[in-house]
Amino acid sequence: MLKINSRTWEVSSLAKWLPSCRQPRFRWTFYEDSQQHIWITVCGGMAFYDYRDDTFHFLRNENNPENTFSTPKDFVEDRDGILWVSNEEDGLLGAIDPKAPEKGIYRKYPFTQETPEHSFRILKGLATATLGVSKLAVDRANNLWTFCPSGLLKIHPDRRSVEIYNELDGLQWLDEELKVPAVNQIEALSSGEIIVGYRKGISIFDPAKLSISQERPQPYLTAFSIYNNSWEPDSSMFVTRRINLNYWENYFSFEFSSIGFTNPNHHQYQYKLEGVDENWINAGTRSYAAYTNIDGGNYTFMVKAANRDGIWNENPLKIDLAVAIPWWNRLWFKGGVILLLLAGIYAFYRYRLFQV
Repeated sequence: MLKINSRTWEVSSLAKWLPSCRQPRFRWTFYEDSQQHIWITVCGGMAFYDYRDDTFHFLRNENNPENTFSTPKDFVEDRDGILWVSNEEDGLLGAIDPKAPEKGIYRKYPFTQETPEHSFRILKGLATATLGVSKLAVDRANNLWTFCPSGLLKIHPDRRSVEIYNELDGLQWLDEELKVPAVNQIEALSSGEIIVGYRKGISIFDPAKLSISQERPQPYLTAFSIYNNSWEPDSSMFVTRRINLNYWENYFSFEFSSIGFTNPNHHQYQYKLEGVDENWINAGTRSYAAYTNIDGGNYTFMVKAANRDGIWNENPLKIDLAVAIPWWNRLWFKGGVILLLLAGIYAFYRYRLFQV
């Protein structure tokens, strides 16, 4: 890395200040924030150069794991003055105050389907298990744009939310071959468009034209099985709303799908068996549910669906389920047993009384 004095054109090397790196394919990243600090990604952490004291300040992960990343990827400052740093390995996004650079990252944000504090909630799309982010850009609306194995991320810093876009949203260049780490650069243009440089060329898109589908798919039952054997209803499975089972038929499963204009293979599901499950179970794109050893009684199976953008239909499909109670668990049988025991005790008492 070279430092060039624009007045004297004197050139000096700053490489001596930077630690050596043995990581394969490691690339330096430079970014100047609004306070004129030059941020640099280094092996095992990051550093910033302060022109006022002509010194590099290092934030190493081994010394400050809470205030830096072991594999930082890129920096970008939003319109609120927050410097964001991406992390390709841990799947977190860090926030830095450029006015206090020596403190490093003051907060790390994970990406999640839930809504815990200090996180970015995924409003649209499905995330892979490891959601590592790479290059960063900020648009006119103060949204951050980056990439992960799931596709293109649109991050809303103010709302703490994120949307995931892929080839289903018209970004045909986002395929398995051209995802991270094949994307080399992403920048916001003065026109408001986003330009992406990747392995086979460049692509430009308008972020304002990417939107969330408001379609709410309607779930329906496709199959019901008892001990892995298909159950045939009296009427169409599509309109079945009640299932009656014998007490020994307590191992069963539901299969379901949903109706929508988008590909149902990308729909998401949640299900719940009232009387058994306390909370909704997130099934992702899995479209079946199985239960074992269910006691006799009345239950309601419910399933709701969301489109590929994570918009849920809050009116679930409901199937009433009645599992017969075995005769030895019925009240009349238990009452009869109690009466027989009492009669036996009374007879024994009378017998002993006459023996005296």
